[in-house]
Amino acid sequence: MSAPIEGPASSAPGDRTAVPSTAAPDSKALGLAKTEPVTEQMQEAARKRQEAEARRVTMLGLQGTGRSANQRRSIGLGKMALAFIAIMLAGFLVFGGMMYSFYQRNIEPKLQQRAVELPGMIPTELAGERAMTGLQSELAATRTALDRANEQVNRLQRQVDALRSQQEESAASLSRLSREMQTAGAPAAKAGDLSPEARQAASAQIASVVPIASPASQELWLLKERNRLMFWADQAIAQGSSEAMDNLWRSLEDKDLSQLRDGVQAEIIRVQNYYGRLSRLPPDYRLPVRDLIKDPAVRSEADLQPDQAIKLLLDIKQPLEVRARAAYVLGGRRTQDVAAALIQAMKTDPVLDVIKEAQRTLEDDYGMHVPPLHVRAAENWWKQYSEAASAGAAAK
Repeated sequence: MSAPIEGPASSAPGDRTAVPSTAAPDSKALGLAKTEPVTEQMQEAARKRQEAEARRVTMLGLQGTGRSANQRRSIGLGKMALAFIAIMLAGFLVFGGMMYSFYQRNIEPKLQQRAVELPGMIPTELAGERAMTGLQSELAATRTALDRANEQVNRLQRQVDALRSQQEESAASLSRLSREMQTAGAPAAKAGDLSPEARQAASAQIASVVPIASPASQELWLLKERNRLMFWADQAIAQGSSEAMDNLWRSLEDKDLSQLRDGVQAEIIRVQNYYGRLSRLPPDYRLPVRDLIKDPAVRSEADLQPDQAIKLLLDIKQPLEVRARAAYVLGGRRTQDVAAALIQAMKTDPVLDVIKEAQRTLEDDYGMHVPPLHVRAAENWWKQYSEAASAGAAAK
């Protein structure tokens, strides 16, 4: 039998010829040897993650808080929200300061001024009571004055009725007296041919015709005459009536209206001022010569001959604008016939606008100086002008 194989004998230290062992290696020892590098790699990766986390924590300022990454992000968002709110508050404060400054600069001075004016504008309760009392007293005085005026009007009306009845009786008496005188004698009989009794009866009849003047009747008469003067002035302005204007001039010379002389002058001046500032003629009006004059040679106003313009001026059938413009066109043509035609237009034309244009042409070309729209004064001037012109022509 062969001897059993034993493990390798330990060789001596200095023995270099020892045979190496051929035993198989332990499998567990090999597994541990392989896992040791893997564990070290995992530890190294964990350590690097911890270092990166520490760096992030340091950047976010959360070092030492011991919170998770989600909690740290929430805290960062909260800080951002607080910062936004702070910015909004600051913006509101700035806007409020700007509005307050605008209020101090623009609104507050006006409010203070209004506050100073309001006490004078808004009466106090006492002032209101006094004003109401004053108004009531004025109203009472006005009512009293109206009652007195109504009484005076009624009294005047009664006097007017009485005067009217007296006038009717006087007219009847005059008619009866006239018939008696016609039947009593010849129509050409004189007062000396009548008997004393007849003369006395006639005197009594005539005296009854004249009403007895009283202050109330005199006041009523003045009022009626004043209204008539105003009516004539209104006609002269509204309708251009030359007849109404002539009535005003005649009233100024009437001795019976001496008490209304100022009123007559006032109405005349009112009419003169109206025609001195205004005109019924359009400012750009020109004569339609092609329709008015059937002459091919006449193409504009400058081509009109004096006799053609005079014909248009004196033709009452022509419109107002045509007659007044014809008086204007005759300006600058200083002849005796033109002046006579202008005077004739002032005497016969029923519209004051034509009279005004004719008078203006006479003043500019012939030196006439009379009150505006005074036809009879223009006639007197023309008479003197014609006599002087005739005397000058005879002297030559």
